[in-house]
Amino acid sequence: MPASHLFTRGPRGTLNAGVVLAVALILCLAAASNKASGQADTAPSYTTPLSTGVRLDAVGDAIELGNMPLGMAVAPGGDRVAVVLSGWREQGLQIVDLKSRQTVQTLQQDAAFLGVAFSRDGKELYISGGNDDSIFCYSWENGAAKFERKIVLGERKPGKTGSRYPAGLAISRQGNYLYVAENVGDRVAVIDLATRQVVQRLRTDHYPLRG
Repeated sequence: MPASHLFTRGPRGTLNAGVVLAVALILCLAAASNKASGQADTAPSYTTPLSTGVRLDAVGDAIELGNMPLGMAVAPGGDRVAVVLSGWREQGLQIVDLKSRQTVQTLQQDAAFLGVAFSRDGKELYISGGNDDSIFCYSWENGAAKFERKIVLGERKPGKTGSRYPAGLAISRQGNYLYVAENVGDRVAVIDLATRQVVQRLRTDHYPLRG
């Protein structure tokens, strides 16, 4: 499978579709970083064709990522991005430096799926555990992530798939709660981050994806 890419805004401000949704904020921050550092205009990078023969070519730089990047979040300070890899062969977390345009960290996380959010104080990073029915919690320090613990959303039965399948994540305005879209459970789980416990579940339509 061809490598996936994160596209950044080019010198003319033209923005083409990337391989993940909702990257506009990240691209704007990358553009601001470029202008601040006085980066010279460079020729655009080109992807390999898709199976349909179509190319997704942005005007600007392409940052090569791992397999199937589905979600990303800008780190505190705006100089790095956390990317969730949700592929069949590669699942985990990548950290991308927007100034150097390089992947600076790759952590394996089985069942990683879509959801990613930084805590309000910028000290923690949360990644959805998909079929593991859990939230993986990482500490965030000096631009790097380190796995610390898991918040369990449901106990999996032996030989069965997950019954919750956490997907999209969102932090409350005060930063004390984490909202989790439980894609298979048809619920939004509310986690108290102080106690690391689910304190409420709200019913949704089938297969909620985003927090």
